[in-house]
Amino acid sequence: GIVLYFVCKVNDVAAQSTNKILRQGNKEYKNQKYNNATESYSKALQKEPKDVRAHFNQGDALFQLNELDKAKESYTNAAKLSTNTDIQAKCFYNIGNAFYKQEKYEESAKAYKQSLKLNPKDEDAKYNLMMALAKIKKNGGGGGKDNKKDNQDKKDQKKQQDKNQPQNGNQ
Repeated sequence: GIVLYFVCKVNDVAAQSTNKILRQGNKEYKNQKYNNATESYSKALQKEPKDVRAHFNQGDALFQLNELDKAKESYTNAAKLSTNTDIQAKCFYNIGNAFYKQEKYEESAKAYKQSLKLNPKDEDAKYNLMMALAKIKKNGGGGGKDNKKDNQDKKDQKKQQDKNQPQNGNQ
C-alpha cells in the first residue's frame, strides 16, 4: 500500500506540474506572447505527451503565429487523443480555419464538414463551410474580378476566426 501511495503521489505531482505549465502558457497566450506560449505548451507536452489541452492550446498559439501547418498538426493530435466530441469538433473547426487562411478551400470545407458531423448545431462551422464552398464555386467558375467582395469575405472570415477561436484552456 505504501509503494502504491508513492507511485500515485509522483503521478499527482507530475499532473500538478503540467497544469502549472499550461496555466503559464495560457497567461502568455492571453498577453499575446505566442512564442512564449508555444514554449510552455511544448514543455507541458514533454511531461504529458497525451495531454489534449496542451495539443489544442499549442495549435491556438501556432495559429496566431501563422504557423498553420504546425497548428493543424496540433489540432489533429488533440482530436485523435480526445474522446470528447465537442473538443474534436473544435479541433476540426480550427483545422478548417487554418486551411481557409491558406486558401485551401476544399480541405477547409472537409474539415468544417467533419466538425459539423461531430457538432451539427455549430452555427459558426456552418457559416464558415458556406464561405469555403462559395470560394470553391467562385474559383471553379474562373472568377476573380470582384476584389472588393473578396476583401470583404476575408474580413468576414477574420472576424469569424477572432470571434470563434475556441478559448485557450477552456477544457
